[in-house]
Amino acid sequence: MKFKNLHLILFGILLQISAFAQKDELLHYLPENANFVLHLNLGKLSKKISWDEITQMDFFGMISKKASEKAKTFINQPGETGIDFSAGIYFVFKMAPTGNNDGETKDDSNLMILAKMNDENLFMALVKNNAGKNSYIATRGQNHFMIEKGGAAAWNKSVAMLTISTGKKSGNKLSKKEIKGIEKQLTAMISPAKNNFYTQDTRYQQLVTQDPDIAIWSDGTLGKLGGMKKNPFAALNLGLTNNDGFKATAINFENGKIISTNSNWISDSLAQVMSAILSKHYNKHLLNKLPAGNPLMFMSFSMDMEKMGAYLEQSGISEKLNSMLEKDSIRLSDFRGALEGDFMIAVNIPDKATAPNEETGPPTISGMQFYFVATVKDEDKMNKLIATVNKQVEKAKEKKNKDWDDEMDPAIVDTTINDNDEIPPPVVIDTLPPEVEMEGDTDTYRQHPSSPFNNMKPVMLNEDGLFIFSFSQEAVDAYKNNLGNSNFSELNKNYGASPMLMSIDLKTIMGFALGKGPKTSSGNEDEERMNQFFNSFDKMVIYGGDVEGNRLNSNFEVLFSDPEVNSLKQIMKMFGLVFQSIEADKKKTSSN
Repeated sequence: MKFKNLHLILFGILLQISAFAQKDELLHYLPENANFVLHLNLGKLSKKISWDEITQMDFFGMISKKASEKAKTFINQPGETGIDFSAGIYFVFKMAPTGNNDGETKDDSNLMILAKMNDENLFMALVKNNAGKNSYIATRGQNHFMIEKGGAAAWNKSVAMLTISTGKKSGNKLSKKEIKGIEKQLTAMISPAKNNFYTQDTRYQQLVTQDPDIAIWSDGTLGKLGGMKKNPFAALNLGLTNNDGFKATAINFENGKIISTNSNWISDSLAQVMSAILSKHYNKHLLNKLPAGNPLMFMSFSMDMEKMGAYLEQSGISEKLNSMLEKDSIRLSDFRGALEGDFMIAVNIPDKATAPNEETGPPTISGMQFYFVATVKDEDKMNKLIATVNKQVEKAKEKKNKDWDDEMDPAIVDTTINDNDEIPPPVVIDTLPPEVEMEGDTDTYRQHPSSPFNNMKPVMLNEDGLFIFSFSQEAVDAYKNNLGNSNFSELNKNYGASPMLMSIDLKTIMGFALGKGPKTSSGNEDEERMNQFFNSFDKMVIYGGDVEGNRLNSNFEVLFSDPEVNSLKQIMKMFGLVFQSIEADKKKTSSN
């Protein structure tokens, strides 16, 4: 089968269906051992953006022109596919075993696409018109099959199902034995189960009852894809979540933002520990004291330090951390005894720094202020900890400076007096090895470049129950003396009941990446498209960390620049900008 054409057909009709089925009969066809299930609620998605709006976008024409004439017919007349999308469409992924008893690895993972059947004769015509020359097509009673290398289709009067294998296969034809085995598997897949995991499990039903635009379910093993035996970021969670637990995500496209609600089911014993550790709301006071300006990023979170320490000891993590810290004369218990458990990390551009605007462009990196703030439980222990940390910082700077001295050559610096009888700042014009002698009567001399580590001056303050760390005394004083910042009142009102709140200013950060302010116009079409793409974003907000039963909850919100337009429409517009750039690049390449 020409799966490329069929994918285009499916894409074309995904958002055109407006009906929604309250009872999802397709759940009975989902395989028990699936590793990943994604459900597109086409009924709801089609209300977020109309088909007419999609067909008028440039990228739609770019995609549809690559489809065959038969495929275009089905795109324009989705009812002719014979598929009823009122129940949405499921994408199901099943991973193959990583090996067998002989130690050989396999790659038999496959993707299954499941939809409700409306007219099996129309669907049969669709399959036959797009089947390859070596395809095997057969009917067994009420069931129909199309089988070929790399994929297959099976359907009856109730369901239509496509499978695409990710395995590396050679040749063009399947043997009779292979066809017989695949046909047997397909028969089982399109035979509904009276009850299965998805119709009975309360965790999956909890996801379904939310009725999201997109529902995602995973058994936690998807990180093993692509030969990824070990997740390189696994250590970041300190073992606090169970990587093999079920995970559910409900995604909704609202006006001006995308909302993702996430659940991670953990063991009962771990849930008890986590609910105790994350029993506190984040400290709003720490966030409210951030000086006025533009926070590029901030994260505020709270935990029970005693229970966290007990968990780290019980899990063996504290032993590993102590072995890393002891060389610096620090122990994990020092933090546990000194800190209360409320933390705030932020990167802020103060009001006096240049704000991004059309005339002046984005602020400079030098204007940023970094903050790490924590509540203090024992000031004496905190002072001892600060003294130890300061000592280790100075030792590290000395080593870095020595390494710098060993690596850098002397430099020739020009200090010639200018016409105004002023001596300008030294300008390096060349570098020479130490043995080269300077010649003649000149105002040019050799100077060793100073180490950049000399400019690093971390400032730590332990006062009035707060520990404040930054890289300038000015920043520390600004935080210490600030009585409040009303800019966070709305965030605190909406998310203040969470143990953790994080925000990232996507617009400003992307402005840095582009090297210009959000509204800067260059006249270059490629740059204009890039500006439009990145300027569509506003902020990302992450919050949660609370535990309900044995479910760990977290939430993501991606905010867009236009709060009045549905985020799905804004994404489709951005998708179009990408396609325009691709087509422009193709034209440039062909013209050259």
